[in-house]
Amino acid sequence: MHFRNLDLNQLVSLDALLTERSVTRAAERLYVTQSAMSAALARLRVYFGDELLVKVGRQMQLTPFAEQLSGSVREVIIRVQTVISARPQLDISKLSHEMRIVASDFVASVLLPSVLRRISREAPGLQVEILPVMGTRFLEQLERGEIDILIIPEAYASEDLPFMPLFSEKYCCIVDADAAPLTLSLEGYFSMRHIAVKPFMYDVDHLSFEERHIRQSGRRRQIDVTAPNFTLMPELIVGTKRIATVHTRLAQQYIKHWPLKILPCPIDIPPLVEGIQSPPHLAGVYAVTWVRGLLKEEALNL
Repeated sequence: MHFRNLDLNQLVSLDALLTERSVTRAAERLYVTQSAMSAALARLRVYFGDELLVKVGRQMQLTPFAEQLSGSVREVIIRVQTVISARPQLDISKLSHEMRIVASDFVASVLLPSVLRRISREAPGLQVEILPVMGTRFLEQLERGEIDILIIPEAYASEDLPFMPLFSEKYCCIVDADAAPLTLSLEGYFSMRHIAVKPFMYDVDHLSFEERHIRQSGRRRQIDVTAPNFTLMPELIVGTKRIATVHTRLAQQYIKHWPLKILPCPIDIPPLVEGIQSPPHLAGVYAVTWVRGLLKEEALNL
């Protein structure tokens, strides 16, 4: 299909170039060779009469004209994808969609296994890619339509998109079973060495949900170890006198496999509300709607 001599494939290449700001990364994104992407950029430069991407130092930057094009091109691509994807699908077993879900390893551990089992049984044609929450780029990816579903705490959700709550989660403490105190007082909590998880940057202060509320008490934990995810937590606790403040459902999974003890957290941390956000243009895509409903159903069983 051509629009005033512009091939639709060139529009896809343009979107990748404007997004990645790199010929190499754009080529990798579209699974084409670098020479093919360079040729596409050359044709686009001739068509628009603008360089589009220029080298500044070691990086490529968009020209002012390319900056103006960026949002409009992405909107066109999203609309085309929506038209292609949003077909009535009543037979779940015949659903075909490449689903991209962004979630923390906490959510991936406690909720997604049951959801993926349901998908395997009921909609085997769905392909699911689970992506970690990295930095703050996930909000940009969501708004640009690059992911289908984001599962995120309500406190860090985008204010520009609807939020559908899934479940709430309380916090507790875990310690090595052999080193566990009989009770955990507030003073005892702050006198212990802590392990904290900082899997991604929630906000400009780089503070996790529980850390933000702990600091509201006017106290600071003595953090010995900072881990990149919750999966490592049990191994870092066992055999030490350290303590960690974690999600209760996750702690209950830990004690099934590790010699750990759960203690009530002496800090008043409000429940963490996890929920779903999706790009508005996917509202009519049946596969996405069905998986959102599936997440809600399975969250009720937690």
